[in-house]
Amino acid sequence: MVKTGTTGLRDRLAGVQVSQEVHHLKEEIVILQAELIALRSGKLSSDEETRLNEEVQQLTTELGNRSGTHKVSLDKVDLDVNQPRETITDSMITERANSLRRHGQLTPIIVIPQMDGRYLLFEGELRTRAARSLGWTKLDAVFLAIEDLPSPEETFRGQVVTSIHSQRLHDLDIAKALIRLATSEYPNMKGQESIIPNFLNTPIRRMQRDNALSQLADIRIADAEIQKLWIEGIGFKAMEERQIFELILGLQLNPVTVNTNIFPLLKLTDDLKEAIQTLGLESSKSRELNRLTPNNLKLDEPKATKIRKKLTQQVIEQHLSLTEVKAKVNQLIQQHNPKQKSQKATVSEQLIEVLKGTDCSLDSADDLTKLLSVLNSKVLEIENLINIVQL
Repeated sequence: MVKTGTTGLRDRLAGVQVSQEVHHLKEEIVILQAELIALRSGKLSSDEETRLNEEVQQLTTELGNRSGTHKVSLDKVDLDVNQPRETITDSMITERANSLRRHGQLTPIIVIPQMDGRYLLFEGELRTRAARSLGWTKLDAVFLAIEDLPSPEETFRGQVVTSIHSQRLHDLDIAKALIRLATSEYPNMKGQESIIPNFLNTPIRRMQRDNALSQLADIRIADAEIQKLWIEGIGFKAMEERQIFELILGLQLNPVTVNTNIFPLLKLTDDLKEAIQTLGLESSKSRELNRLTPNNLKLDEPKATKIRKKLTQQVIEQHLSLTEVKAKVNQLIQQHNPKQKSQKATVSEQLIEVLKGTDCSLDSADDLTKLLSVLNSKVLEIENLINIVQL
């Protein structure tokens, strides 16, 4: 989070030489960049948004005082493709465009001049996209010097950490960010991007077989030294397995959650990824819609894609629940491929039905004691899993 208190960005800049005006604020800039991602996502509270807008305004004013305000051509402004958040919906751009049309540009965007005469956008992506959608060719801008910025690696990791723990990155963005961080921090993983999820899934399956998954809830929030000791003692069979666990736990994410809910999104169809990034489609619903494959529907790729896109649009426009999405997906699969069985009931659903119909009245006290012991153990396991899912 951007630091709070009586000392604002303007006070922190006061009295510093012009050439070093923002240089000493590299850490603050990393945090500010991450918070700007949150602002774009619309997930800040009103107080947080007000405070952040004040911080941005202070930085904009200081940069304007230092080098003035300039008219820059939008065809020379490049969006920051290296920031981790890619999900910016059409509705967000439309809303900002309406504001620009009605009120004009009230605050300059912040850009970083490049050696080739172009500009890299630091702050103001929604204004830039909205202005382009209106056909505008120029915007007011202030300049942030390249030497004032932290390294790209420091910037990206800071953005990821802050955005993850403020829950302001979509799961698909997190998945892509983890792959990028893995290849950046562990050079031996370069060229293996497509199989990095396997380096996580394989040890997760071994731990599941050994009933060791419950450890991860506590290890996730443990300090670095405890995490290191745990990793050394778990007995990974490949260096890459150890590295991916180091990365995920270092970000205080749960490897089970990443393996089950996050990495699978990398295998979504392109149309579903686009729906996530432009329309805000939720992860759980996208995974259900991804079942509408040519194989499951017994159709060719164009026809399957058309059906999937149509239902995706319906899901978004009608705000369908996950249960409704599952039902409609199953209905479509049955309609086009009657031999394909509906998705099987989960283990939990099957167990619930078994327990409902179980009569324990004739069991001995010894048998009932053993059953109670097993059930208590299973209750603890379920509680741990619930905690993992809610992370």
